Amino acid sequence: MIHHQFIQIIVFLFISLTAFSQKNGSFENMTNTSNNGFAFSSGYVEDWKQSHGTPSITGGAPDQGVRAAWMWSYSGRGEGIVQDFTFKSGVSYSVKFWVRTNNPDGAFFVQAANNVPNSSSSSLPSVSSKQTIFTDGLKYASWKEISVEFTPDTDYAQLWIYPYLSSYPTNGQAELMIDNIRIEESACKWMSMKIANHSFESTTGTNYDEMFSKKEVTDWAQSHGTPGIKVGAPGQGNNAAWMWAFDNRSEGIVTNVSFEKGKSYRLKFWVQTNQSAGSFYVKIANGVPAYTNTATDIPAATASQTVVTDGFTYTSWTEKTITFTADANYAQLWIYPELATVTNTGIAELTVDAITIEEQVCCQPTALDIENPSFETMTNTSNNGFAFSQGYVAGWKQSHGTPSITGGAPDQGSRAAWMWSYSGGGEGVVSNISFKKGETYEVKFWVRTNNPDGNFYVKAVNGLTSTTSTSVPSVSSQQTIFSDGLNYSSWAEKTITFTADADYAQLWIYPYLASYPTNGQAELMIDHIQVAVTCGEASNGGGVEGPTSIEIQKALDVKIFPNPSVEVMKVQLPDNVREVDVKVYNLATGQQVAGFMADRQHNEWKIPGRLAKGFYQVVITDPKGQNKKSLKLMIMRE
Repeated sequence: MIHHQFIQIIVFLFISLTAFSQKNGSFENMTNTSNNGFAFSSGYVEDWKQSHGTPSITGGAPDQGVRAAWMWSYSGRGEGIVQDFTFKSGVSYSVKFWVRTNNPDGAFFVQAANNVPNSSSSSLPSVSSKQTIFTDGLKYASWKEISVEFTPDTDYAQLWIYPYLSSYPTNGQAELMIDNIRIEESACKWMSMKIANHSFESTTGTNYDEMFSKKEVTDWAQSHGTPGIKVGAPGQGNNAAWMWAFDNRSEGIVTNVSFEKGKSYRLKFWVQTNQSAGSFYVKIANGVPAYTNTATDIPAATASQTVVTDGFTYTSWTEKTITFTADANYAQLWIYPELATVTNTGIAELTVDAITIEEQVCCQPTALDIENPSFETMTNTSNNGFAFSQGYVAGWKQSHGTPSITGGAPDQGSRAAWMWSYSGGGEGVVSNISFKKGETYEVKFWVRTNNPDGNFYVKAVNGLTSTTSTSVPSVSSQQTIFSDGLNYSSWAEKTITFTADADYAQLWIYPYLASYPTNGQAELMIDHIQVAVTCGEASNGGGVEGPTSIEIQKALDVKIFPNPSVEVMKVQLPDNVREVDVKVYNLATGQQVAGFMADRQHNEWKIPGRLAKGFYQVVITDPKGQNKKSLKLMIMRE
């Protein structure tokens, strides 16, 4: 017997943002408060451990809760704290925290690291690798909030914080208090640019002293003089570029690389110099002569921007990293040394190798405008058992069978789609949603099933024709976004990422049980379906469960209702949020059309008469934690 159920729902679309918060960043979550002096080493502070010593819990920063972490240091010993946290190489992060110190001696460090131990010894431990996120002196006599941008140079697995005073204290031990640590992953990533022959390994001749002017270094030329090839930096190949400068004369090299005005770039290269005076320059430029100039005078470019200028202080090979923003469009990368005087130490010598450039590419997840994602909008509720096949559910049709409307997922309204399957037959639903080949998508939905037999499928397809036959229809092309067994006895939200292997025009969802049921028919309920184009990449062409970025904070738990709204919209706040900033945007133009602050006493908003019927984007921000939530609001007017 096929059974159909009824449901009612509120329609809104939640868009994933890349703003996240540190786990237990305010140290409020503790399993035991009986011994705060040994809270970290005793394992009482959730998600944190001591790196060394026995750090403590003390009073929190203003309005940041009642707890903070406390550590000391002197004579090279002390305390520190550590948390497992994944920093991805090349991904930009915003790191914020509150800090207070008790005396001016020493310094403190916030670091990304690998293999930090959990030791009660007061000796500062050594680690396999680390990179400083922020360091400063202990000069914060009152609580102060710090905000810093950070891009890891490699992958790190831990966040490490500690004070350090190497000497015996003259003003007391170095003391550090830290609170409300927040980390946000940026939507910007560093993408490698192609620099032909970046390590000068491709050469065609044997005259190493004048290879550039002889056109024997592939894709590089001299800008002036006759630069040559020397031995390369460690691990960077056999060759490096060599130039000299002396008495306002010099040599330089140039290659074609395009830089775009306003874009940010990260330049890396290896450098070695002798012990002479003088400086060297790395510039982005236009109009630098190539191949045509062997004179030793530094030529004039039609336009240039200095990216690096530095002294000849690198007597051993050193890797340099510089981040810059182009102030105009440039077509060349230009490198040369300069020595304006005659010196007793001889010519200034510059050797460079392994030049790489990365472009900062930024993007925000873009939600697809799915019509009726939670099955709320219906033209008729008199026959919910045949709602899809009768065309009552806006934006959706049956793929096969006669799927129904049933009860919704928690806090997702009161309607969901319901389907059954057994003996190879059943029901399914389909909607017109466009997926583009090569783009990565994040798909979210709520799911519930009624027995463990069979499977269910979420697919991107083409050529699906609606039918009331219970046979699973054939399609012209398809890609499985997600498939799983019917093992969800209670409502669960799933998050999937996948990269489309072709262009698709439809989203198809259905259960499937090939055999006659021993535990009843296979039953599937789906609710609140969301699809967004992401900035990440799925690990394969099919579905991958889980978010593409590190989830270090739950989304802001704010609700708006009723939705659709006619005259008034209400804002429901969670217990831990006092007020929120609400902004309303026109979906078509992206322009802000309204805004207001909401708290528990003022939580109703009268919708202005100037806002016409239609869909609007609502962005809600917690001013304290800067957590966000984005919803789609439907305004219903005659």
